[in-house]
Amino acid sequence: PVVSQASKLVSRSSDRFYDFDCMKQALSLNMIISKIDVSSFKNIAIIGDGYGYMGMLIKHLYPNVGIVSINLGKTLMFDIKYTQMQYPDAKVGLIDEGYSCGTCDFAFLAAENYHCIENLDINLFINIASMQEMDNKVVQEYFRLMKLSKADKKFFYCCNRVSKELPDGEIVKIDEYPWEGFDLIVDELCPWYQKYPYWRPPFWRKFDGPIKHILAEA
Repeated sequence: PVVSQASKLVSRSSDRFYDFDCMKQALSLNMIISKIDVSSFKNIAIIGDGYGYMGMLIKHLYPNVGIVSINLGKTLMFDIKYTQMQYPDAKVGLIDEGYSCGTCDFAFLAAENYHCIENLDINLFINIASMQEMDNKVVQEYFRLMKLSKADKKFFYCCNRVSKELPDGEIVKIDEYPWEGFDLIVDELCPWYQKYPYWRPPFWRKFDGPIKHILAEA
């Protein structure tokens, strides 16, 4: 209930309609905090946070946690815009090679420079429905960099398609991500992310393939 109430408040404050996308992110966060205590975390990174929603939601619940948002350059501008609407007085920064966590409330990193996360102190990484858009080489590099995080304890929440064929024919499978070195806490089909609402009957439609979520500790 606390996450649900916060998610609706964040939507209203950032002038956003509370839709299915907001709801599924709130449900994912609720599951995460039911399994691990994030209140003492220094920094949480969201990879592919559409309009900065997950970052704002976490910040609302845990004001002392630093948020790192990683997204494609053009999309990142919308993340910054909506975040500043919700938190006009927050310290906001862009990450470059010399950036160190702890200097901003919200830090934004263009995905084109995602290698910079190697130098950051991040306790929890979150990715919802965007790692499935990456090829296997990029996925492997993200995992390598996450494992190098300077945090003593680090976790990864991943919610993506079980299997997907990319436009060039390459197949990416969540179970074949490089999970070596991770202890799986949750590993199942995501209960709230198998169908999406539609405006005409039957009103709920299945996604192109089953979606799984995994919460793991490195």
